[in-house]
Order: sequence, then C-alpha cells, then structure tokens
Amino acid sequence: MRTTFNKNNETTQIIYAESFNRLLFQQNFSELTHFPCVLFVTSQPFYEMYYEKMTTLFEDQTQYHWFICPTPESINQFELYHRILTYMEEMKLPEGTLLLGAGDSFIYHLCGMLKVTSFYISNFFYVPTTMTGFTHSLTGEAVLLSSSLAIYTKQFVLPERVVYDTMLNELEPIESWTEDFITLVKLGVTCKKELLTNLYQASKSKKHAFFAPFVETVIEILETTHFSSLTYGLLFSKSFYQLSESHYLSQNQKNDIGFLLHTLWGIKENQIDFEFRKFYLWFEQIVGRKLLLPNQMITYDLAKSISLEVNRHKNLECLVSIGQLEKKNSPSIESLYSVIEEYRNLNKNS
Repeated sequence: MRTTFNKNNETTQIIYAESFNRLLFQQNFSELTHFPCVLFVTSQPFYEMYYEKMTTLFEDQTQYHWFICPTPESINQFELYHRILTYMEEMKLPEGTLLLGAGDSFIYHLCGMLKVTSFYISNFFYVPTTMTGFTHSLTGEAVLLSSSLAIYTKQFVLPERVVYDTMLNELEPIESWTEDFITLVKLGVTCKKELLTNLYQASKSKKHAFFAPFVETVIEILETTHFSSLTYGLLFSKSFYQLSESHYLSQNQKNDIGFLLHTLWGIKENQIDFEFRKFYLWFEQIVGRKLLLPNQMITYDLAKSISLEVNRHKNLECLVSIGQLEKKNSPSIESLYSVIEEYRNLNKNS
C-alpha cells in the first residue's frame, strides 16, 4: 500500500503492508544509486539482516557508508548525534547525500536532527522497525533527550519516504512490543477514543501482538491531529528525576506513571466520565510491570516537583474528553497533590 502523507505543508510518501524483502527484490530502492552518496544509520539487527542486500545495489563501495548505532540504553542521544557528525566529516560525505535511517524511534530522532542540521544531507528516508518509530516519524517531531528526559533540542522534520513493514518488528527485542502498545494507547487516549476501544478488544484475543491492523488508523490520526508525543506525560515523568527516591522506579515505570498521572489530572479537571481504575488495571496487566508509587516518595514532594516542571510552560495539554486534548493552565500544587493521592489510593485498592 502507498499513500502520500501531508503535515504542516510538508509531504512524505508512505509504503506499508508490503514485505521489505519483496520491495528490495522488486528494485524499489534502486533510487538510492541516484544520489552521490548514501549514509545508512541503522540498528545492529538491521545491519546484520540487510547489509548485503542493500549494498549490492551499488557498483562502487564509495557510494555508501554505514553507521551502526548501539542500543538506546547504552548511550546518550546527544553524544551519539555528535559521533555521527564526526563520522560524516571523517568519511568526507559529499553535499547531496541521502540519509537512510532504519531502526526504532531512537534512530528516527537521530536522523531527523541530522537531516535538518547537516549541510551535506539532502534527503531522509526512514525504515521503522517498531510502531513507535513509525508513529514518531509521522508526528514530525525529532528531539534529542537526556537520560533524565530533558529535551536538548527539537525540530520539525518529516522523512521524504517512510517504508514500514510490520514484520521488521521481529528484529527488535521483545520489550519493544510493550513500548509500541503504550504508544498506541497514548494515541487512543489523546486523539481517538475508537482506537483505545479497539486496542482493548484486541488485547482480549490471541492476535493482540500484531500491530498491522492499526497502521492505517495511525496515518489518519496523525495527518489530521496534532499529537504531541513529547509533552503528554513527559513533564510528569521527568519530574521523578528531581527526587532522591526516584531510584525506586525504573525508567519505564517513571514513563508509565507520568502518563497515567497526566491522564488522571485531565479526568479530574474536566470531570470526564471514564473508568480510570479499570483502565489502570488493564494497562498495568498489558505492560507487565507494577506501577505503584513508592511509599518512600512523599506526595507533596512529587506534587511540587511536577508543578515546578509544568509551570515552565505557558499551558499544558489536558484531556477534555477521551480522544481530545486542549491547552489549559498548568495545575497547581494543591490539585496535583489531590491527583497523586487519588492515584495512591487506586493502587492500594488494586
């Protein structure tokens, strides 16, 4: 399937629901040889699977260079970004180079920043290996984050081409499925209630591990809705890193609880009719980890930390109904305290 995606007066060609191997066999990537050089920036698994298949397209080895990224957990994004820039200088990449990124969302964000900042990159093609990578690339928000979720820099960049074969998800560790599921849940909560309903129904069947049925829905949502994958839940999650008790929670737990607290704040703020406790228990079961707030973490300290973070912004995205966000004034410490206490009680009753 092929479609043209439009956002912020920019376009990208999306190819999906087709085998990546078949696309290679049918010469759908012959266009790569039309550029003076191609820089591949990929994950290790993609390199191992496709290095020979991709490089046989070229007659001369000087027409391409390949940079293999380590796992996201092992290096700071900003440091890796600078390493790639240094590599480009060492290899003397010519002006007009095509950047082809292949991997998870980590790869998209790196390549997106390279596309808009490097003098030598003219075009950017992206091959996501996760639903999260696919989704982030269509939001067009490329960022570099610190390990404590501080946003170093943000740029709007859509790849000229996105090729997503959901079978490429098999190249990623099993944990990536959880991240992809959370990405779709966030999209359902903030942009389209029907998607959330469909995810819940799908989770009850043996086919819930497959994300292919949701690709078209994601495309439709992101073309018509401004979904900020950067701020929704992130500021709440980031606040945990300011507390000494944060070591009681893993990074994934901080991310998940931040999303849930942000959602609960919107539900309370606008008195939304939504069974949050049922949603919480389902979410916790699917992601497979406990999402309790540590007893050692004082409610007031967490409320103050969140308040200091969110008040750096003029306003904050807030749920006004399931599937709809609006900008509202940032919450007070008192309202955050109430949200956190309700969340604690929710956990106690679960």
